[in-house]
Amino acid sequence: MLRTIDAVGGIVPRRPPLWGALMGCAGVVALGLGFAPEAAAGQPTITDAALWETLTDQEGWETAEEHAPSEEHAPSEEPFESAEVRWAADPAVESDLREIFGNAKFRYCNEEGYRLWFHEKDTYCPHADVLAERCPGLARACQLPAFRHVEVEEVDLDGSWLPAMGEVVRFLFWLTLAVGVGLLIRALVRNLAEEVQRRRRGADEPAPELIEWTPETSPPPRETDAERLLYRAREQAARGDFAAALGSAYAAALWTLDQRGLIELHRSRTNGDYVRQLAPHPQEREELRQIVRDVEAVQFGQASADRARFDHLLAHVTALVQRASLWLALVLLPLTGIACDGVSQPDPPLAHYGPDGHALLETLLQRHSDSAQRRVRRLVGDLEEVATFVALGPTLRQEEWDLLMSWVDRGGTLVTAGVPAPLLEYIPHDLDLLRCEAPLALHPSPEAEAPGQNDGHAQSTQASAPPALSVVQAGASAFRDFPSGTTLVSCGAHPFLVELEHGAGSVYLLADDTWLRNANLGAADNAQILVQLAAVPFGRVELLGPWTGSGAHHPFESIHKAGLTPWVLQLALLGLAYAVARGVRFGTPRQPERDRRRSFTEHAEALGNQYARRQASGHALEQYGRWALERIRERVPVRERDLHALAHAVARRTGGDPMAILRILVEAQSAGQIQGSPEEHSRTMESLSRILRDVGGA
Repeated sequence: MLRTIDAVGGIVPRRPPLWGALMGCAGVVALGLGFAPEAAAGQPTITDAALWETLTDQEGWETAEEHAPSEEHAPSEEPFESAEVRWAADPAVESDLREIFGNAKFRYCNEEGYRLWFHEKDTYCPHADVLAERCPGLARACQLPAFRHVEVEEVDLDGSWLPAMGEVVRFLFWLTLAVGVGLLIRALVRNLAEEVQRRRRGADEPAPELIEWTPETSPPPRETDAERLLYRAREQAARGDFAAALGSAYAAALWTLDQRGLIELHRSRTNGDYVRQLAPHPQEREELRQIVRDVEAVQFGQASADRARFDHLLAHVTALVQRASLWLALVLLPLTGIACDGVSQPDPPLAHYGPDGHALLETLLQRHSDSAQRRVRRLVGDLEEVATFVALGPTLRQEEWDLLMSWVDRGGTLVTAGVPAPLLEYIPHDLDLLRCEAPLALHPSPEAEAPGQNDGHAQSTQASAPPALSVVQAGASAFRDFPSGTTLVSCGAHPFLVELEHGAGSVYLLADDTWLRNANLGAADNAQILVQLAAVPFGRVELLGPWTGSGAHHPFESIHKAGLTPWVLQLALLGLAYAVARGVRFGTPRQPERDRRRSFTEHAEALGNQYARRQASGHALEQYGRWALERIRERVPVRERDLHALAHAVARRTGGDPMAILRILVEAQSAGQIQGSPEEHSRTMESLSRILRDVGGA
């Protein structure tokens, strides 16, 4: 994608053909009317260059070889050189950098006593001499110890409990089970005793007994002072407890290194982790290695804790503590004036104005573009209002990547810090990243070949004037090879910043996302390169990042992101259940019509009247007796099928007379064969019904 550059090196992207045609016509009229005196004098302007490139791109335009103009109207050869990007410094960018870094929000550049986090110190301090050119506070922050997390948990330095952990867990399990069963039995006994007393005393329930509660005393705070830990170790050694003395001395060594900012204590770290953290400090690392050997030989080995081993370990610990005291005297005492004000906590990791933030990137693009802002909403619809997208590790969906690359294919520009995994689908070959310690080199032109790709013949673009800008990177990564792109910045023999043509647009790939962060972007001429690549004076720039897509497109998405989806669903189900239970009126309520059918009792009464009219009370009692007898056998099961055993079982259940129950069962079963009056049959049926009710059968 060809670009032109103005007098101070700013790049202007090529407009679409229709826009170019309109601008070309306007430019011809302007030149014909004499509105470009500089061009007539032989000094081309940006209008000449852009106009010439735009006109030559149109269909039907004749080139200089096909239709050579006359000498007096021949255009200067100088505008043709603008087809190559000439990296040049923009004084406005340098002025902006000084002003932006002077903002008090960039605390690491302006605040005295500012301390970096561990990862920030490891990344930027090895290159502080270059990165701190416009931010002198960074060099001062690198001289101070790294900031330690306030929320670091206290570390249990005694590892003697590790071998017996299985037995302890087993003991705690059975102890918990026994205590739980005991408490359950105690609660049952107490409830039963209270119930017995309540029944004895009637309604007068005694007041509950007050139980005196004594709060448990909390354990003493863990000791973190190295001098007091050493004093404790000597006391324990004097009592002959050398195992505890070794643990106290080892704790003093670790707390000393932690307070110096050389290590960071955490419960999950091992002794070997602390030794590896001291890799940049060989002397302290060797001291701690000797201490760890003595401690682990006792805790995990067969060695015994004795006076000789304690004295050997104490010598190394004392050396560390004394060196820490000297370090405090040389480093912290000159900062007493700062200490009076207190050292505040640094910005959180990846904070907007911190060393790893992108405030400088966003501010520069806002000042050198028509508008620049973060894009919070998703990538949907038409993106033609945007001229450049800068991708800072966004988490886009696949359809959003497809839309973005389709926009690039139509002439858009995408600058990406690092190569997101979904973007690899649009790159014609596999990418392999490697760590590169070589300095970065800026190519004089995007037309120049990548290192190692030429055929040994120097090209004219490479033989031109060397670039006026320089770029740096704090610990850069680079592409192993990128044959399909144009290398703009290389790290040794490997591409670092590559331009990849995608349809009518371009994708600028940075191998490392650190290059666009505040601390690195403000070094050397990195900001100049960024402005020339991404800024659009008359266009809109949007930044894509983890914040993209975080905005909600409808109320249900807002509810889901707020974590209220389960509650809303529960309320909806509750409302649905209420609607089903209560019903919903869809019209004027009316009194429901009653069912005109006869009830079962009326049917039974009619059937009884028929039996009475036929004087068949014995038959009715016999039928009822058979049904009742089956129900009683279901409720009072017995092995024998005779009525005598059943009567005794019913008597045991109800407490009645077994002979009377047997008589009722026999009369009910044989009522059809034995003559009797209806009154006698009715009394027998009532007695049988009472027995059936007592056994739970009716």
